Amino acid sequence: MQYKFGGISLQPVAENSIIFPQALPIRQFLLTNLVRAPEDHLELRIPISTLASNLDYMGDFPFKDPSEARYEGPSLFIRGIKSHYVPDAVMPLIGRFFPRFELRDIDCGHWVISEKPEHFRQGRVFFMLPTTVLIQPAVVEFLQEEPSRG
Repeated sequence: MQYKFGGISLQPVAENSIIFPQALPIRQFLLTNLVRAPEDHLELRIPISTLASNLDYMGDFPFKDPSEARYEGPSLFIRGIKSHYVPDAVMPLIGRFFPRFELRDIDCGHWVISEKPEHFRQGRVFFMLPTTVLIQPAVVEFLQEEPSRG
């Protein structure tokens, strides 16, 4: 099987180039977007041209005024601290749109769920636990521990 993108073989690039991410979880995540084409090679399943022409819209939050659009319920934001997509400077603005938000910082890059799946899972589970449930201190300690893998 050949790895191709736009008719160009990616095999030598994948094996010999530093443009492919070095972290295995990120490479695995990116490879999930490849599909077998009729010519017995792999192509990206995502429409790159559509993404490129709409990138500005995808990276923008559609609401500008928190008095017009605001969510009062509990909200969880999980970010990789090695990524620049959710900087500390936007936290006050997030708080205006989501006044009950909680933030979970995870020591990884942009693809948190691929890079640190167990940390992501633990952050999500802890957030979803009902606050009315009495949790034993040992359970809280377990949920806050750094996973030995992930």
